Amino acid sequence: MRAWVIAAVPLGVSLMAIGRDAPRRNPLPEQAQHLDELTATIDGHFRERWATAGVTPSPEVDDLAFARRLWLDVLGTVPSLQEVRALEALPAGERRGWLIEKALTDPRFAAHLSERLARIVVGEDRREDDLLYRRRRLVDWLGLQLVRNRPWDAVVRELISAEGLSTDTPATNFVVSQQRDPFRLAARSTRAFLGVRIDCAQCHDHPFTDWTQAQFQGLAAFWARLEPQPPLVRERAEGELRVDANNTPLPLGQDPEDPNAEHVEEPDALRVIAAQVPYGAGYLPEGRSRRQAYAAWITHPQNDYFAKAIVNRMWSWLLGRGFVEPVDELDLTQPDPADAPLFEALTEDFVAHGYQLKRLVRAIVSSEVYRVGSAAPADAREDAQAEVWATYALKQLRPRVLGASLFQATSFWTHDRSRAQVLRLARWGGMNEFLQRHGEGKDSEAVEAENLLQRLNLFNGGQFHENTKTDSPFTVVTRIPALAADSGEALEALFLMTLTRRPSEEELGLFLPELEAAESNRQRAEVLADAAWILVNSTEFAWNH
Repeated sequence: MRAWVIAAVPLGVSLMAIGRDAPRRNPLPEQAQHLDELTATIDGHFRERWATAGVTPSPEVDDLAFARRLWLDVLGTVPSLQEVRALEALPAGERRGWLIEKALTDPRFAAHLSERLARIVVGEDRREDDLLYRRRRLVDWLGLQLVRNRPWDAVVRELISAEGLSTDTPATNFVVSQQRDPFRLAARSTRAFLGVRIDCAQCHDHPFTDWTQAQFQGLAAFWARLEPQPPLVRERAEGELRVDANNTPLPLGQDPEDPNAEHVEEPDALRVIAAQVPYGAGYLPEGRSRRQAYAAWITHPQNDYFAKAIVNRMWSWLLGRGFVEPVDELDLTQPDPADAPLFEALTEDFVAHGYQLKRLVRAIVSSEVYRVGSAAPADAREDAQAEVWATYALKQLRPRVLGASLFQATSFWTHDRSRAQVLRLARWGGMNEFLQRHGEGKDSEAVEAENLLQRLNLFNGGQFHENTKTDSPFTVVTRIPALAADSGEALEALFLMTLTRRPSEEELGLFLPELEAAESNRQRAEVLADAAWILVNSTEFAWNH
């Protein structure tokens, strides 16, 4: 599919009018339009925190910078020119609320958050995609749960206890991703859903906490009754976890007491491991299968680790670092005592309001701390500012977000489900090519530092150059000269599309003479293509700030 199809826009439209027919009012019920009490709690905490620490928070960002920050965090792309025009058509007092509600009701929110949740659920040590493990099915299923606003505890219970084929029952891909291994499943489930590294006790008692090897094995025993053979994920009525003298588990389906088991040489000194939890035995319900009981224990309202783990991760996602870092060391690290009350308040609210992820995200992005600028005041110590979240933390874009932003920056119109199917398919193919060349990395929650090959891909990547060709009448760089009233308006549109801001006087001084010296629209397109290349290869474009 040629790139001019992706970039094509209706003829006869001015750059200043794009997107102005967008809805001007909030589409959500009235109760969702008011400031959440939880947001007020966050604001009150940080006003007191900043005053006590004697720091002045960075000035709040303007509407455009807030839109870019929110879109990159919540939707995984930069705003389109269409969305910028719709925003600026609103009265100033309505813009922030409109942006938040629009973002949280946009289908891209569920799609983007589901990718993040999949990385949490599966982890870096997952198996490679194959005929059995279907990561895309898992991501799409998580997205559907978010669209339905399904409680996080219910989602986790299904991930742990689901039965069926990975192709037909997407939630079973959690079990399949860990190769049905009881030890891997115990390790991943506690890291992902409780934010603790009890798996460090797999080979010996944990050196830094009270977790013991026996406790870890007791958790692994809850997974011992899985059917040993793919493709079906199902729990048998009987079966126990056995380990040899080296604490190596006997493979599933090789129970020496099972007459139907595959023939194996019986290891010496086999021990049967009882299914038991290291704390909260009263959280285990009776009359359930082992995995169902384990899921109930993980998500029990009194199991504090469960709610704290996802609250800490959501805070880290949106604010750059969690109350506890690393996010899967809640058992090793305590939050700053000054921030512990807010962490507790967020956790209690999350449980009290039904484990609603969208509510938590809305409260955070509506808060003052999410709106502070990323540049510390001139007379302030950056480390002191960062310690109390008085300055917004710079965040490198993930490859998928960077690729989506590159495509959006070369189109006037929003790349969402409202676009024609053929354009969406073209973008999907282009994104796959970008990620294949750029490298999406493992299912890591942290963003890996950019490497030289990725930087070269940005410099020379075919998709961006195809979408800014100057010999096609349908790319944005050829359309802008035809639609803009003058060179200044042309540059403004280009900056809004790429960096979601207007050019500074210094930048105008750099680009404007070149653009005004061009003698034809073709030459103007060449100047704009060069300028676009400079902007998307800037550090500003590749980071959320």
